[in-house]
Order: sequence, then structure tokens, then C-alpha cells
Amino acid sequence: VLNVCCIAADAHSDELLCTPSGPAVVDFRVWGEDAAVTPVIQSLEGACSVESTNCVEEGCRDYSITLQDGRDIRKELSVLLNDRGFAIMQMKMKNPTLEDIFIDLTSSGRRNETLLESSADHPASQEAGS
Repeated sequence: VLNVCCIAADAHSDELLCTPSGPAVVDFRVWGEDAAVTPVIQSLEGACSVESTNCVEEGCRDYSITLQDGRDIRKELSVLLNDRGFAIMQMKMKNPTLEDIFIDLTSSGRRNETLLESSADHPASQEAGS
């Protein structure tokens, strides 16, 4: 990946996808009152931010939690909400896509040193680049 004539990343797409490039997000739908659900979600360790929006399903709201890097709070979230009497109607983890990684590498104007260093460990990638 080039960014203003500089190498921002030098790795195969599989390696890029496995490299943390930003926080993961958990999207889920909960049956329950927002005023009661949001504080429960905010109490979870590992949740950086919480957004809620209306949804078409009656009595439910959609939530999006941005996680601290490397965290997965789905199990804790499920148990906590269930214990408080809220029903999770849907849940999915969203990890950054290759497009998200590309945008992150090229829009921030920074070089991804981790990926550059990892490519140095793979002689095949150096030969392909020669």
C-alpha cells in the first residue's frame, strides 16, 4: 500500500486483515428501554463508546459498541443484559475490512511499521518486490 509515494504497508492481504488496524465494533439489538440498557452497557470494561439508534422492531433499539483493541465482550454483554432482564435479539462482531485498513493507512499519513517489519521477515515478499 502506497501513501504519497511512501510505503505504508508491505504485506499480503491476509496479513493485513490479521493486523489490528483499529477497534472492533459489536452491533446488537436489545429489547428494553434505552434509559435502562445504556448504563448497563457503559459499565462493561472494554467498551470505549456506545451509540444507540431506533430500529423497526417494536420495543427494541440497536446499539453499537466500539471496543478497546483486542477486546471481545460479547459473552460478558450477553450475560449482563440477560441478568438484568433484557433480551438480545441480534448480535454480531464487526472487524475492520481490508478497505477500512487501506483507508486507515492512507488517510492518517502514517506508515505501518509493524507491517513493514513483518515483510522483512519474509524473504519471498522481498524477492517478489525486487
